[in-house]
Amino acid sequence: MTADQPVEVCGALGRMTPTAARGFERMLAAASDEGAQWRTSREEKGWRLRSTAALPALEAGDGSVHHLWNAAGSAHHRAGRPWTEAAAHADACGLLMHAAGGGILHGSVSGAQVLYTAEVDTAVLFSTRLRWLTHALDRLTPDWQAWAEILSFGAPVGGHTTFEGMRLASAHGVRGSLLRGELAAASSAGPVELG
Repeated sequence: MTADQPVEVCGALGRMTPTAARGFERMLAAASDEGAQWRTSREEKGWRLRSTAALPALEAGDGSVHHLWNAAGSAHHRAGRPWTEAAAHADACGLLMHAAGGGILHGSVSGAQVLYTAEVDTAVLFSTRLRWLTHALDRLTPDWQAWAEILSFGAPVGGHTTFEGMRLASAHGVRGSLLRGELAAASSAGPVELG
């Protein structure tokens, strides 16, 4: 990654079924085919994270770990600051992992940071590049509502992409998307919940 290139991120949150794991590996292969070189590579039960920039982990007193990023790279934050405040201050996307398992994937407060998501079984796969995420699904279906919005307004609205099941993560949106300020949360025992 050079100084003029934005940070790229791929990851997964939730229980990885064989289908989700295959999708994650296909997404990484597509990124690698385009020259992505991972500087951060973390994998724990319930989450996986790859980044072209070094993303230091901020560890909280409760044992949780938080990674933040924005287009400029790693979003630095002070220890002791609540993760919600740190994310808002840096206008960053992030992945917060709880010590007991499960975690939260969040879009940026402004919605300006690009993060795409797709639910695959009991996991949410995510990427800063839609074309990498398209490799994660076994079948792509056009989102005709998004295409109608492109023809009418010049771009899809409400977090839609041109593919069903893939959404832009920014936060306050509908199921299947992370729109401005919205979260995807996973418990150690169950599927990811969007809200």
